[in-house]
Amino acid sequence: MIETSDISINSPGASLVALHEPSPDRWPPRRSPLSPRALQEGFRKHMDMTPTEYVRRVRMARAHDMLAQADPQSGVSVAQIAYQWGFTNLGGFARDYRRHCGQLPSTTLRT
Repeated sequence: MIETSDISINSPGASLVALHEPSPDRWPPRRSPLSPRALQEGFRKHMDMTPTEYVRRVRMARAHDMLAQADPQSGVSVAQIAYQWGFTNLGGFARDYRRHCGQLPSTTLRT
């Protein structure tokens, strides 16, 4: 299961996550002096995952937190939360969520 505490906002990949959160003052992103390949290799060396996987894990952890804290009586849906965190394929989201969190997102929302 993904724990939010496993992913630090102060970690090297936090700025990558920030690119996925809408904010007019962060667009367009600044260019890195590193090549994309060098950035990916350095990231993998220090974080033991690619930047893309890191961002995916952070988004999944934040979706999990929102599902766990949401009141199902308020009308919020799994789809709304998934879309909010950039998961557009709901079947893929449910599959990946179950693999990472050990249960379906609808179960997390109901409990």
